[in-house]
Amino acid sequence: MLKNHNLFRHYMVRALITDPVDEYIVNELSRHGVIVDYKPGISKDDLLRVVGDYEILVVRSRTKVTREVIDAAGKLKVIARAGVGLDNIDVNYARSRGHRGN
Repeated sequence: MLKNHNLFRHYMVRALITDPVDEYIVNELSRHGVIVDYKPGISKDDLLRVVGDYEILVVRSRTKVTREVIDAAGKLKVIARAGVGLDNIDVNYARSRGHRGN
């Protein structure tokens, strides 16, 4: 999944997971040295308050990654959607801000 990924080599990386995901995702990120905060069900207000502390945001279908969330995410490098489709992510805006999404 994250084999030899350069993003994790030079500094401590933090990931915020905001929706329920398989523990495999948490374990894989942790195995690669990522500090994972697993907060399924986080409120929009709390998300806006903390998202700026993370380089990676992992969502499923509940969390909406809007312009407001993206603007609050100053360190964010990767938005990962665990599931099918990207309809809950403002992909064009995220890309315009230099974020990678998959």
